[in-house]
Amino acid sequence: MPACDRANCARSRWRDSARTRSSYKARPTPTARVKPTKNRQHRTVRLLSALAQDAREHKLAIGRPPEKTLILLDDDGKPWDKNAWQMWRADRWAPACRAVGLDPVPRPYDLRHSFASLLLAEGKQPIWCAKQLGHTLAVFLSTYAHLIDEFEDRERIDADAEIAKARREVGTHQVRTAAR
Repeated sequence: MPACDRANCARSRWRDSARTRSSYKARPTPTARVKPTKNRQHRTVRLLSALAQDAREHKLAIGRPPEKTLILLDDDGKPWDKNAWQMWRADRWAPACRAVGLDPVPRPYDLRHSFASLLLAEGKQPIWCAKQLGHTLAVFLSTYAHLIDEFEDRERIDADAEIAKARREVGTHQVRTAAR
């Protein structure tokens, strides 16, 4: 999920991303194994089209679970805990990052910063971006003000097009690497 930290991802259900194809609901509801959100409020977060497609394909691949099912379940069908998250990072995330030439391996949390950067590069207003990330405007500006200045005079981008371009480049990189 785009603006998702580990706790928000762990509490996400298919209904949170399936009701609309372009947004995701970050929910504050805790489970026995997951803390509630800091501000205990819902927010609707833009889900970039490539990520929405990934989610649809994953849902089909795992057998179309019911809408109330958590997206991230361990092998026993229980919500991910910190251990499951760490295992995923070591077994899936890190190898995938290295396979496309990312070294050092970024933290999955860094995707929140990438999402914020893409929104600002599209020309979205800081207050809207802050809401997407679940921040106050003051917190958002303390973290991302330098990007507002950096993107001020640049041509606006289309985040979905940039992700598609990056995926094509990664695919080309993998083919070249495998051909050696």
